[in-house]
Amino acid sequence: MPKRRVTKLEKIASLINRDCLHLRKGERLLLIVHHEFLAIAQEIWKFASQISTGACLLQLPGDWDWSQQIIDQSIQHADLVLFLVPLRNLPFPLLKKWSAPHRKIGVLPTNDVGFLARTLSVNYAKMDKLSRRIAEILSIGKKLRIEDGNGGFLEASIQHAKGQAFTGSVEKGQLTFLPGGRALIVPMLEHCSGRIVLDGAISDVGLVKGTVQLFFRDGRLVRISGGEDAQRLRKYLRTEKIPSKYLTWISVGTNHHAKVCGSLHEDELSLGRIQIAIGEPGSEGMPDLSRPYARLTLKKSRLLVDGRLLVDNGKICK
Repeated sequence: MPKRRVTKLEKIASLINRDCLHLRKGERLLLIVHHEFLAIAQEIWKFASQISTGACLLQLPGDWDWSQQIIDQSIQHADLVLFLVPLRNLPFPLLKKWSAPHRKIGVLPTNDVGFLARTLSVNYAKMDKLSRRIAEILSIGKKLRIEDGNGGFLEASIQHAKGQAFTGSVEKGQLTFLPGGRALIVPMLEHCSGRIVLDGAISDVGLVKGTVQLFFRDGRLVRISGGEDAQRLRKYLRTEKIPSKYLTWISVGTNHHAKVCGSLHEDELSLGRIQIAIGEPGSEGMPDLSRPYARLTLKKSRLLVDGRLLVDNGKICK
């Protein structure tokens, strides 16, 4: 008999279990699933059930109330929790409450099969090594500068800040977004000012078609200038209830398989893509991923650390 062909969903589930969840025998896995993600969640559950008998799947109805007791009790009894939920539906305030030093929490915010198949099939060892190398450069750096290619720049102090490697590997005590492929740093707000042109994409809005200028002073976004795209960004910040418009983080994509396509989920992971986030400032050098934020990507930009060119127009410099 011919060998059965593995489906894309099965391949995605296998890669998530192998490279992201690292589920061990005896660990209790809880999958919290939006109805749009049910097909992927069922495949993940099948693979996980072969490793641990403690794998459970909780599907959320359309009118789900996150404050219901059943979900809180289910999470408290889990060692590993994976939310398969669109970003717009995530209960950001509750994620911090559910985090614990002994618990691993992951979020898969998209069910785009093509995107997941591409980005999860990356050489994880290669991506991990690159992410950690860039994070180390950011950690030992003192000054970071982004140049937009249009005469604008943003300068920030990163002295004493620690670069972080986000590879999509779910770890204890952390909130991890899947799939991975970024190196990130939280700048010192009081030494962060400048003007840059946004020429990439805006989270949940799409590609920027016109010119949008962002003005920062002491780490805060103080002005947005431009036409229709600028209005769309202002509206997004209002509707997503992001009152604190601080430069939350700066990151560099490290996933060799991610493509630039206008989707923030993929663009931000693309190799050499610079991203900034606007929202509540982090603490102790760590971004607070449990809060809502706006993610913005830059396309034709350069990133320098202490005068050393690290990213040049989408290319990682050696």
